[in-house]
Formats: sequence, C-alpha cells, structure tokens
Amino acid sequence: MQDAKGQVVFTIIAVIIVLLFLGILFLVMLFYYNNKKGQMSKEKQLMRATFDKQLLESKLEIQEQTFEMISQEIHDNVGQILSLAKVQLGIMEQKQSVETVSSVKESISLAMTELRDIAKSLSSSRVQQVSLPESIGQEIRRSRVIDAIAAANNRVAEPGDGVTEPE
Repeated sequence: MQDAKGQVVFTIIAVIIVLLFLGILFLVMLFYYNNKKGQMSKEKQLMRATFDKQLLESKLEIQEQTFEMISQEIHDNVGQILSLAKVQLGIMEQKQSVETVSSVKESISLAMTELRDIAKSLSSSRVQQVSLPESIGQEIRRSRVIDAIAAANNRVAEPGDGVTEPE
C-alpha cells in the first residue's frame, strides 16, 4: 500500500511539475509573441513614415519640375512671340502713326518685363538664390503693380538680409 501511495504521490508531483512547465512555457511564448508583435508594429510605423516622406519628396520634386517647365515655356515661347511683335511694331512705327504704335510697343515691353519676372519667380534655381525676405518683397511689389492684392510686409529688416525697410 505504501508503494501504491508513493506512486500516486509521485504521479501527482510529476503531473504538477509538467503542468507548471507547460504554464511557464506558455507564458514565455506569450511574452515572446507580444515582443515580436510590438517590434513588427514599430517597423510598420517606421516603414509608413519612410514611405510618406518619400512620397512627399516625390511630390515636391514633381512640382518643382513642373514649375521649371512652365518657367522655361513662358521664357522661350511667349517671350519670343512678344519679341517678334515688338520688332514688327518697330517696323510699323516707321510707316504709320508714331503715338499709337509707341503706346502698343510700351505695353508689349511691359508685358515682356512682367513675363520675365514671373518666369524667374517660378524657376527653382532663382528661388534658391534669393533670400526669403527678398523674395517676399518682390512678390509684394509685383502684386502692388497689378493692384489685385493688398499686401504688406511688417517684418523689421535685419542687417544683411537684403531688405532695407519694412513694406
């Protein structure tokens, strides 16, 4: 009987040890799973942030290229047409009324100047060469010429920033 009791106690102890081992193994695996899940989540967030950054950079690059192409088109095509019109008006000026042709010639010259300014402002290389305060000042002056927008620059000029007075 003692032997049977000893075997029952041994079996109970063995079952308890196996169950404890399985419980601890389950907890270790659960801890490992949660750590991996957290790592994967962090990696996914990092990949998403990297993707969003690359997407934004691509959009900005495409926008910059578009502005560059528009600037080049304005400078090349429209500028050539206006120059041709100016030359043709010069020829007409010799043959007809000087006042009328002269006023049209001045209008075309003004249009060419404005067109060049717009083309320069769209060029990314020009934007990189000019400081921000100077660029803002140029845009305010351009909008004042058009009289379409009322704008002011209330920033106090600092030495060496290219702006001589607040506008």
